[in-house]
Amino acid sequence: MSATAHPHQATPAPRPHRPPRLAGASINLMYVPALVLFAVFIIYPVLQGVSIAMTNWDGYSSRRAFVGLENFARVFSDPNFSTAMTNTFIYGVGSTVIQQVLGLLFAVLLDQKLRGRQIARAIIYLPVLVSPVSWASCTTSSSATTKAHSTTSSACSAPPPCRGCLMQAWPLE
Repeated sequence: MSATAHPHQATPAPRPHRPPRLAGASINLMYVPALVLFAVFIIYPVLQGVSIAMTNWDGYSSRRAFVGLENFARVFSDPNFSTAMTNTFIYGVGSTVIQQVLGLLFAVLLDQKLRGRQIARAIIYLPVLVSPVSWASCTTSSSATTKAHSTTSSACSAPPPCRGCLMQAWPLE
């Protein structure tokens, strides 16, 4: 037999062109946007908070003086601090456990073939749909919203909502 290819034997198809893979240090450039966002929105505020906590700044005046760990010593020596931390821990853990248990209970219950299951699902999901609509009606002053409110407020004695109050600067006293 000869080493030459037979004339009726098919030649392999050419491989599709693939772009070159990133290698070495250039792959690490993919981390840069995430690191910048992390530094701007996490690290900088934490460092800023620590530096403010070590001053006697009241939050309003431009006067600041470095006091070191004096603020922390005062907080930890306050008798109300341990009560506040205990209450916060109980509230945080307790509400989380209750929410998880109730959520799992509702999920299992609504997964069963029960009568009224679709209505119960709609009632549970309704606040998710209503809250953006109510927020939009508080922050916009379109003529349709104003007209609709004027017809409903004439039927009841409630004062009209403050349409622009959420977008106005409030004076600090």
